[in-house]
Amino acid sequence: MSAQWSYITEELLASPLSVSTLVESLKTTPESIDDVFYELILSIAEYDRASTATYSSILAALFKEFPNKEEKFLVLSQAFPSTSSLNSFLKNCSIDKSLKVLHLDKNILKSEGIFPDYGRYQYIDARTRIFSVDSYSSLHESSEGFAKYISEIISFMDKPENPSDLVDTLDQITVIYELDANRCTLIMLNIFANFLGDKEDVVLDICRNCSWWRTQDSNSSIQSTINSYLLNVREENI
Repeated sequence: MSAQWSYITEELLASPLSVSTLVESLKTTPESIDDVFYELILSIAEYDRASTATYSSILAALFKEFPNKEEKFLVLSQAFPSTSSLNSFLKNCSIDKSLKVLHLDKNILKSEGIFPDYGRYQYIDARTRIFSVDSYSSLHESSEGFAKYISEIISFMDKPENPSDLVDTLDQITVIYELDANRCTLIMLNIFANFLGDKEDVVLDICRNCSWWRTQDSNSSIQSTINSYLLNVREENI
């Protein structure tokens, strides 16, 4: 069943310069531009009606008159099934790259080479915006650093000696390998949760030597929070 074309007609495709007539009609009914975009995207994605140059010429004329509609075009395009012809058109159309990165599906961004580093961008964005992790080191360095960090804690718990020495060592590892302090704290707490049964005093001694531990008796909120966290973790592991 063939589609019915009210705006992207055969006459328009045969003579793209006649798009001026379409533009003039849209000035009186600007709400119809969504329908125009729909027919244009449908033509590109599912029908072989004209060349890419023809579609590009029509779209450029529309954006020239309605420059604030570029985002709407991109958003609408994502409602269509992904096809090679549509993806290629989106890659090459005259829309700012920043808008494409903002609105296009990540698979299109990567497969069409619009934003080949999208995976790293997504990781950094999540790291800073969602998890508030600002520091960065290479995967190899961070993996080695966290491994050393965990090893030091477990070795100490096997043969507890001076808690302040352990904390100094952990601080050095954090700085040398540029590890995120918040993540290190969570790792430490998760390890401690396994030793609360028989080494609770050791755990508390180490916590008291950490910079984030409140020493004032009048403010025990951090201790209460940590104790609650550790107990919850231990209960989940039982």
